Amino acid sequence: MRGFLKIVCIIIVAGGLTLSLLDIFYTWGITRRPLLGIQHDHHYDYLIAGDSRTNPLLAPYMEMITKRKTINIGYPAFTLEDNRRILSYFFERGNRADTVFLQIDMRFGTATETKREWYYKPYLIMEHGLLTPRSPFMYYALNNKNITLRQVRDHISYSMLKDEEKAAWDTAAVLSDYRPFVYNSKLLADHATLPFLMEDLKSFDGFLKKNGVRKLVLFTAPFSPNWFHSQSDTTSYKLRLRTEGFEYHDLSTLYSDTTWFKDYIHIKNNRYLQFCRDFNTTVIRSESLNLRKHNL
Repeated sequence: MRGFLKIVCIIIVAGGLTLSLLDIFYTWGITRRPLLGIQHDHHYDYLIAGDSRTNPLLAPYMEMITKRKTINIGYPAFTLEDNRRILSYFFERGNRADTVFLQIDMRFGTATETKREWYYKPYLIMEHGLLTPRSPFMYYALNNKNITLRQVRDHISYSMLKDEEKAAWDTAAVLSDYRPFVYNSKLLADHATLPFLMEDLKSFDGFLKKNGVRKLVLFTAPFSPNWFHSQSDTTSYKLRLRTEGFEYHDLSTLYSDTTWFKDYIHIKNNRYLQFCRDFNTTVIRSESLNLRKHNL
């Protein structure tokens, strides 16, 4: 009996040491990397900003099809103010960007609350078009100062679901609140009833110009047709954008097939590369054409 207990104790101690070493490796090896992959003294042709709806625009793939150096700093639940803060970090590190593509829509353009503490995370979008490795250690390392045991449990439970089962749940950004998306009332709110932050957007444009950005280009990422049914107005803010003189590309109704979407507002991962190609065709090539006309 003593021998058995001794073996159990050895296993527990060895397991604890192993987990501790893995924790140290992930915490110090990953979380110390620059915020959203922002390095020092880089010059980018294209910078993509916004929230989780910019996730499909994979920077490595965009570089491959545009032949232009690209970075995507969009992050789930970012507001306009969040993007301003992360861009301040970007410029303070000696980086430059010629053109900023900012995702804008009613949800994004009426959000004022900054919800997060600022801590370092790596740029997790991988080149082959998927989002993040679903490793519990990876998740813990990225959130070690903010994580709860319930979130670990929910994350692991979600990781074990089959792909077809994941589609029925909320987006992975909301790790502590997994509910079928159809019941997530906060995403079906009528954002047309909220004031659009046009003055903040114009201030954002001025901030970019002061930091050497040649041009700000606005775009609305695709929405599921179901989402439009919950909105009383999806046109007035677009008219205001164009009236104020912004270059704006409306891709909100680009895909009418609901099978393109994993929820009301996010494109499925396996459609990311096609959206990159469509974005290049409808937004970047148009922006490049306008630039050539201006230079002529």
